[in-house]
Amino acid sequence: MLQFISHCSKYINITIEDVAVINKIFLSQKTTKNTHLLRNEKHNKCFYFIEKGSVKLVSKSSNRKEEFFFQKGDIFSTYHIMQTKSQVFDIVFLEDTHYIEISLENLFKLFDHNIKFKKLQEIMLFKREKKFEEINS
Repeated sequence: MLQFISHCSKYINITIEDVAVINKIFLSQKTTKNTHLLRNEKHNKCFYFIEKGSVKLVSKSSNRKEEFFFQKGDIFSTYHIMQTKSQVFDIVFLEDTHYIEISLENLFKLFDHNIKFKKLQEIMLFKREKKFEEINS
């Protein structure tokens, strides 16, 4: 959680009270290599912050497939790349990974705590790194 708070503090001023709220509503999770978070599913309403490890997100539609890779310090979501409602996603952990799942519901709770956290929404939606582009099926 400390890495997430440190990451957020690059963009907004985080107080001790803010840290308490963040610790209360977001939980760190762990998983093992080759575990799927999503498999052939439509987008989910969560963002993810990678504390340790790496993740591959595969976006599939009828005519294209794209792969995105995320590692320690990255924030990602299927919202980053959703272009059509017919897309499905796989999210697989490439190694043992520690991550924070940030549901939209809990993100809104953070906004309710202090409007300054709205800035995180911009960061989460627009910060992504596309490593491998279109593969023809």
